[in-house]
Amino acid sequence: MTKKAGITLGILGLILLLAVACGPAATPTPTPTDTPRVTPTPTPTTGASPTPGGTTPAPGTMTPAPGGTTPAPSGGDPARGQQVAQQNGCLGCHTIDGTTSVGPTWRGLFGKTETLQDGSTVKVDEAYLAESIKNPNAKVVQGFPAVMPALPLSDQDIQDVIAYIKTLQ
Repeated sequence: MTKKAGITLGILGLILLLAVACGPAATPTPTPTDTPRVTPTPTPTTGASPTPGGTTPAPGTMTPAPGGTTPAPSGGDPARGQQVAQQNGCLGCHTIDGTTSVGPTWRGLFGKTETLQDGSTVKVDEAYLAESIKNPNAKVVQGFPAVMPALPLSDQDIQDVIAYIKTLQ
């Protein structure tokens, strides 16, 4: 076998390995746990407003998580985001413990400034993460291959995954 043929086979093997590790590209079949949960808001009995000033938070605003932990976007469910990440093979390339893998670790990622392959930098916020999930090779982090597949996730799935990533500080 020639050196060129060996390199080609090695690259094809890496691509196959990444395709298997990153999971299926098809949308998973919904299960009963995929149904959004709606929790009714209790009606105040003392005449108090739901929030100070009598206003209801606008959709998409940050709300404190129970116990004063890192807030999640009001449209994202971290527990469901973890399920979406597992079902779609995201954790085959992205670790949650800080170790290096095929893709950047998710531990401590939110709020961090990353250097991209073109030398520019980007702050890892909700907009960057959403763009990276929808168009994964638009802004690739320096030192990592541009191999992440585009997955057919809904906007809610993406918000849930982002909420999960935000908990991994």
